[in-house]
Amino acid sequence: MSKLKSTVPGAILEWHSIDEIPPLQTVEYAGETWLQSKPLLLASATGKMAVGYCQQGEDGRPQFEAGVSETLPNVSFWAIVQTPVRS
Repeated sequence: MSKLKSTVPGAILEWHSIDEIPPLQTVEYAGETWLQSKPLLLASATGKMAVGYCQQGEDGRPQFEAGVSETLPNVSFWAIVQTPVRS
């Protein structure tokens, strides 16, 4: 499902399988440092969605997690939301 694009009014979603790792950046908080993606739209195989992120786990593998107030078991796909450029 790599590179599947869909248009939502005001945004372009480019979907990726969890086998692909989104760009990770260094994040610092409370004296700790780790690698984490920008916010992502996560989706399960059943179609449930939540905003979340990917971060490098202690074992070095990427982990996809929904935001604090959401639970989303078995994340299958992710998308970075890109808003279209308006001229």
